Parts: sequence; C-alpha cells; structure tokens
Amino acid sequence: LEKFVSDPPALRSMMRAMGAVISGSFALHFLDRDRQLQWCARDLDIYVGAEYGCRLVYYLMYVEHYGNLRHKNREYPHSFGGFRTIVTLSRHDSSIDIVFSTSSSPLLPIAHFWGSHVVNYIAADTFCLAYPTFTLEGRGLLHPERLLQWRHTTTYILTLIEKYVQRGYDFRIRPTA
Repeated sequence: LEKFVSDPPALRSMMRAMGAVISGSFALHFLDRDRQLQWCARDLDIYVGAEYGCRLVYYLMYVEHYGNLRHKNREYPHSFGGFRTIVTLSRHDSSIDIVFSTSSSPLLPIAHFWGSHVVNYIAADTFCLAYPTFTLEGRGLLHPERLLQWRHTTTYILTLIEKYVQRGYDFRIRPTA
C-alpha cells in the first residue's frame, strides 16, 4: 500500500470503519505470490458500499492529497455489474479507483467481475481468494454474463484477457475446457 498512500495503517483503519475492500489487479498481485515478479499493479481499486464512497474520496483528497478527480456514473437500476460510480483519483504516478456499489455491500460488484481470477479482495484485516485452485494455477474462468451466446465476448473484455495473458494467466469458458 505504500506505493499508493503515505499512511497504510490509516487507510486500513478507514477501510475497517467503512467495510471497504481492495480488489482488482492489486489484490490479485498481492495474493498470487507465484506471479508477483512477472508484473506489478498499476492502480489501486477500493470497493465501498454506496453510503461511504464520498467519505473515502474526501479522505484520499484531503489526507493523502490525491486530486485530478474523474468519475464515471451508471444510473441505478441500470447499473450493470453492481456498481453505480467509479471515481478515479491520481497524484504523481499513483492512481486509485473508488468503486461505489449499488448497495451497502462493497462485494456486490466483485461478484460480477468478468473473470474468476480477479474475484478476490483484501479487507482491513483479512482476505478472500474465491477460486484459489484456479487462480493460483494461473487459470481464469470467464463469467457467463460477459459472454455472448456462451462463446464470444466484447472487445473490451478481450483487451482485459490479453492484459492478463501477458501476466501469465490462461482463460477458459468452462472449468474442463
């Protein structure tokens, strides 16, 4: 966390108070020790329940001195994937995405991730590796709702797949494929 914040224990305290979790590339990199030397996470993704998102943004802006705020909104209930807003903050060479869930649970968006290898999170005092065997063997299953007619996916998902193939992961649409 030191790459992203000057006071990691304070961030963990904020996460504990809000029930926030870290997921995405950072969590995968932290949890998959066998591939840590092959790549580094470029940003930090923090998932938070809808009611705490603004507090976390203010903390990062006023305590950790992040700026350059950008955001993407999705209107509820049309939010695909369980998130309403993503706020991106940056400073120097660090970037943090705050993902506002559509519910009070920060885990809701994680359940909709495009691949099983990133369905992981780090909380203030614990972690979850949802598919340990697949993930630690460098395999990912594509989420069925991200496939078209159970065979094809979007160009955006293809770019994500390529990013993780370069990081040493292999992808399937079925566990036995």
